[in-house]
Amino acid sequence: MAWNGGGENPGGCSTNPFYLGVQGNRGFGVTLVGSIGGYANEAGVYRCPADQYLDPTYRVQRVRSCSMNLQCGTAAGGYGSDGSNYREFLKYSDFGARLTASDCFVFLDENPLSVNDGWFEYILDGSGINDRPAINHGNFSSFSFADGHAELQLWHDKFLNYGSTGQGDDTLWLAQHGTYHQ
Repeated sequence: MAWNGGGENPGGCSTNPFYLGVQGNRGFGVTLVGSIGGYANEAGVYRCPADQYLDPTYRVQRVRSCSMNLQCGTAAGGYGSDGSNYREFLKYSDFGARLTASDCFVFLDENPLSVNDGWFEYILDGSGINDRPAINHGNFSSFSFADGHAELQLWHDKFLNYGSTGQGDDTLWLAQHGTYHQ
C-alpha cells in the first residue's frame, strides 16, 4: 500500500506495462482512456533509470516512475480543499499570463511510495502534501513542462523529510508551477 494510504488503482498497474498504454488500449477486461501510450509507445520512457525501487508485492521494478500533473490533460476536478476553483489545462491554449507553458509542469518522477495511479496529486494551494516527488538525483526531482523543456528542481524542506507535512517552500513551488486559483 502507498504511504498516503491509497492503493494502486487498478491493482498491479505499477508493474504491468499494459496500463501504460504502450500495447494498445484494450485488455484485461478494460479499455484505457486518455493514455499517451500511442504517442510514446516504448515502456522505458515512463521510468527514470535512477529509480531502483522494487515493488513490495511483486518483487520486480515498477514499469514507471513518472506521473502527470492532475491539473493537466483531463478534467480532474480542479477544486481545492476549500471548494475554490483552480485552473485546469486541457489544451495548450489554456496557458496564459498567470501560468505559462514554460512554468507549468506536466510530468515528474514520483516517489515510489506514493505511486498509486497515473496522476500526481498535490494540495492545489500549497498548504500541504499528498503525493510526493521522487528524489532520485540527490535533493532534486526531474520535471518536464508544457512547453517541452525539462529541468531539475532542488528541494529545501518538505520533500527531504518523509515525515513532514504542512506548508513549506517545496509545497508552494509545486502549487505555483502546477495551477493557479481562478
